[in-house]
Amino acid sequence: SAAALDRDYEIEGYDIKMDVGEDNSYQITEIIDIRFNVQRHGIIRSIPLVTNTGRMARITGVEVGGHDYEAYRDSGNLNIRIGDPDWFARENERYVISYVFHMGNDGVDGFDEFYFNLVGLEWDVRVGNVSFDISMPGEFDASKLKFTYGEAGSRVTSDVEYSVKGNRITGWLNGELAPGQALTVALPLPEGYFSGKD
Repeated sequence: SAAALDRDYEIEGYDIKMDVGEDNSYQITEIIDIRFNVQRHGIIRSIPLVTNTGRMARITGVEVGGHDYEAYRDSGNLNIRIGDPDWFARENERYVISYVFHMGNDGVDGFDEFYFNLVGLEWDVRVGNVSFDISMPGEFDASKLKFTYGEAGSRVTSDVEYSVKGNRITGWLNGELAPGQALTVALPLPEGYFSGKD
């Protein structure tokens, strides 16, 4: 579309694989398919370190398969600059980014909570074909599971399809996220679900 061509690139696929640990840490792999509309060396993946409760998280074990990258902190985010400064990216690139997000204590009294932006608000391009695969460390009440998408504070849930089999949650978003929109998972859990929070 004309609107898409106004931007340097667009995200044509975004697959999130997440293994949630008993210590409330998340082993995450993101598979991001990019179509570049202009010549660029790559992208910057910016991950906020401030959680929804205002606490600071940590990120360790950053890796980007098959691409040069540099990880650095800036303004409360961990930025991962991906690409070779001496070479332009191909028109279509796949970036596989893995890291561990250490949420720590959720800061909520009376219950534990799994709350995370699977796709964050920080992307300034459209994001299409979003899918997710989440493994939880123990049993949970699937009736309390909720996915929302849109701008910050959105409660829209209608276009998220998902299924739960055992402790595994899989699904996708029908449609796409506009620039500045997020896909969020929220799941209240019994107090003590996360043990040994780091």
